Amino acid sequence: MEILLTLTYVAICYATFKLFKIPVNQWTLATAALGGIFGLSLLFITMAYNHPFSTNARIYFAVTPILPGVRGRVI
Repeated sequence: MEILLTLTYVAICYATFKLFKIPVNQWTLATAALGGIFGLSLLFITMAYNHPFSTNARIYFAVTPILPGVRGRVI
């Protein structure tokens, strides 16, 4: 998920630079990189904070044994 979000941001930046013909220099690239790092970090922290977590979780499920009613190999 993180890779998909990062690649989406890179694609949006690339399209923005090409569409609006923004000159590529050290300031525009630094602004895009720092904005992406800050924005994606905030998004990832928010995603991790809202992820359900428990140290004492239990999983209950019903088990149905499948046993043949006859001896020998069932084909």
